[in-house]
Amino acid sequence: MTITQFLQATLISGIGDIVLSGGHYHAFSLIAQGIELLGACLDELPIHHKGSSGKRFRAAIQELFPTEYHAFNDKGNPYDLYSNLRCGLLHVVMPKNNLELIQRAELGNFPEGHLGFGHQRGNKRLILVSEDFYGDFEQACSHPQNWGRGIGP
Repeated sequence: MTITQFLQATLISGIGDIVLSGGHYHAFSLIAQGIELLGACLDELPIHHKGSSGKRFRAAIQELFPTEYHAFNDKGNPYDLYSNLRCGLLHVVMPKNNLELIQRAELGNFPEGHLGFGHQRGNKRLILVSEDFYGDFEQACSHPQNWGRGIGP
C-alpha cells in the first residue's frame, strides 16, 4: 500500500467515519496523530525517526493547512496546537486548558466558531470544531506532490 492509499483508506475514510458516527473527541486525537504523519511525509527522514514529532507536526501545519492555523503553530504561543492539542491528547487524552474541542452541534454555545476564541471555565480558549478540523485535515492529506522520500508515495 502506498502512503497515498494509506492516507485515503485509514486516515481520511477512517477518521471521517468516526466524525460522522459522533466520535468527535476521539477524532481530534487521530487527526493530531495524522498531522504528525503528514509531517513525516514531508521530510526525508525514516518514518520512525526519533525526536521529530514537533518538527513534523509544525511542518505539516505550515505547509498543508490553511493560513489561519499558522498563528497557532509556534512554540511558546499559549494556543500552540502541537503542545496543547497533540501532546495533551496523545499523552494524557486531554487537551491543555487553552483549547475547547467541540462539534458543530455545539456552535450555539460557541458563536466564535472554529479557530475563534471563547471563554470557558475561567480561561480564554481557542475553539476547534471537529468537523471543520477534519475537513482541513482531509484537504491537507491531498498533497502527495509534497511527500518526501521518508515514506514516499
